[in-house]
Amino acid sequence: MDEILNLKSQISSSMDISGQHAGTATSKSQHQTKEQVDQQPIWKPSVLLIGTSNIRGINESKLSPSIDAIKEICFTLDKTNEYILGYNPQTPPAVVVLHILTNDLKTKTPQNCACELFALISTIQEKWCEVKCIISLATPRKDDMMHHTNGQIVNALIKQNFYGRHYTELKKFQLIEHNNMYYEGQANEDLLQNDLYHLNDKGVSFLASNIKQAVHQILNIPLPPTRRPRSQSRNRRGRGRGRGRGRGDSD
Repeated sequence: MDEILNLKSQISSSMDISGQHAGTATSKSQHQTKEQVDQQPIWKPSVLLIGTSNIRGINESKLSPSIDAIKEICFTLDKTNEYILGYNPQTPPAVVVLHILTNDLKTKTPQNCACELFALISTIQEKWCEVKCIISLATPRKDDMMHHTNGQIVNALIKQNFYGRHYTELKKFQLIEHNNMYYEGQANEDLLQNDLYHLNDKGVSFLASNIKQAVHQILNIPLPPTRRPRSQSRNRRGRGRGRGRGRGDSD
């Protein structure tokens, strides 16, 4: 009888140990599966942002959590065209954002700039037939009345051409007019550096916000919730023009 009881005890212990091993293996397998799921990359639409030095201060990784943004500085339309022709990613961008007008206005007429811009868009469409294009119009400036006026002229020409020629395909095109950068019809100096031409940190923030909204709209993606604004009673020092980021030899 003692031998039988001892044998039963051994069998019971062996079964308990086997059950523990099985449970541990199952738990580990479930844990590994969860880790594998967590590590799987989440697909996001790719957005190619090309522009002058005024976009240098934009942190493309923080532009929006809903997109995968890539930034490239190109000072002129010609340089942008060269970059587009040589850029061959594995997956074509879903959206191309162009902020590239101001430097060319120093050497070319507004009419030529508008024509070259639409020729560039045609090149982009031929390379990536499904891509959507966003044109960021020239931002206001107060350093030179002639350059500012040419910026207004090229903006008007682009809007006229855009709403006329591409009216049937507006789902693939969008304009950013930067109306919030003006104050009483003039450039808002609070958004400009001391040269009255380049954008300061606050101006770059406005530019990034305008681009973000346009990208979400053309992709039909809801904007993420905004943070609560800071109290208006806090110290308001630092307003006005600042040195800011993104200043270079060209805009």
